[in-house]
Amino acid sequence: MADYAELICLTDPDGELSVYDVVARVYHSAEFEPLRELEIAEGSVTEDEEYADIFKDSQLRAGSDWFEQLAYRQTAFKDHYPFCIRDNLIVCKYDLSEKQMLYIFLLLCANLRIIRKRCRSLLTTDFERISAKALAAYLPGFTVHLFGKSGASREDYPNKLADAIDRLAENLKERNISDREDIGEKNTGDGGLDVVAWRRPCPDDNAPGSLICFAQCTCSADDWEDKQIESHYFNWRHRIDFTHFPVNFMFIPICFRDSAGGWFSKDKIRDSIVMDRLRICYLLRDFHPSITDFHEAMEAFDTSPGSSGENCEISGSYPDATAVEKSD
Repeated sequence: MADYAELICLTDPDGELSVYDVVARVYHSAEFEPLRELEIAEGSVTEDEEYADIFKDSQLRAGSDWFEQLAYRQTAFKDHYPFCIRDNLIVCKYDLSEKQMLYIFLLLCANLRIIRKRCRSLLTTDFERISAKALAAYLPGFTVHLFGKSGASREDYPNKLADAIDRLAENLKERNISDREDIGEKNTGDGGLDVVAWRRPCPDDNAPGSLICFAQCTCSADDWEDKQIESHYFNWRHRIDFTHFPVNFMFIPICFRDSAGGWFSKDKIRDSIVMDRLRICYLLRDFHPSITDFHEAMEAFDTSPGSSGENCEISGSYPDATAVEKSD
């Protein structure tokens, strides 16, 4: 719900919301409509009392929890955070910096359900690029390649997956044991691998056995947990005969933190190093306009405070119900 508060603040005409505004927006969503109609029909509340009723203690406590998360984000993200949290208000900053635009980019990536379908690929493709840069920043001295199936991404590998695996094994100095027939000649996917990184112990070393990292990048808040296995060694050991299994990374644009800075739910992390919104922003703290890869995607959106959100519509029932999209 903290994302929801940030998104509606971003598109609010005044660029400012209170905890009451957020709670009211949630309560008056389509998801709560049957409950309100029932309360009025049964006489438990009147039309006039309806607005006062939404500020019950339980709802205000929930709103306070959301703002506690927002306050944590303001402290944790520092210069990257494009909002100001004070006195139970969230206020969008003006004259956003590159760091703050990166935060908004990741915020949009984490909430694709509110984005027009024709614009989503801009975000997902650039999220792979951003993830590759973050991995390179985390692993200085490593060779980092994009392997994702996006045509704009796979510049170092052939289009067909079977050929791409062959090239990948060659780069890693490991043996390709995949079966072309099983993969299929028409398969142009990526096998669940979006980014690969490796570092050989010494230059011109053609022997197998280097430190290898595989990464999956996903913007989906619903299935990233299951996608962790896609770039895992167990999903790739029948394709490449690894001397040592790759380290598995999972890149997500979600702020997967509780208000104390720990993981929101550690049991969702399975055999992967999770790089969430906070870690990505930190790794790209020296992000410079000359190396930004997400400008094309950001140009598709009016992200200035008080914008109308041309390519997205914030649904009041977010995140538990399907968001309403504008027709293309």
